[in-house]
Amino acid sequence: MVRVDGSPVIDYTHFSLAQSRKRRFARWVAWNVDGGSLQKLDRSREKFRLDPRVDGKFQVGDELYADN
Repeated sequence: MVRVDGSPVIDYTHFSLAQSRKRRFARWVAWNVDGGSLQKLDRSREKFRLDPRVDGKFQVGDELYADN
């Protein structure tokens, strides 16, 4: 795991994950959402951001996610 503070799990508002150093992607992700209330959002102008809690060398950036 790769959190700067050494914790193995990274918690967000609606999901948690554990990051892989080697792959630079999540090993697992667990969502906590109400599927019945999902809404379609326009994310075309949204840029992917690195998580400051994880060393940047263990993450992929906007170059991978741009125009996807």
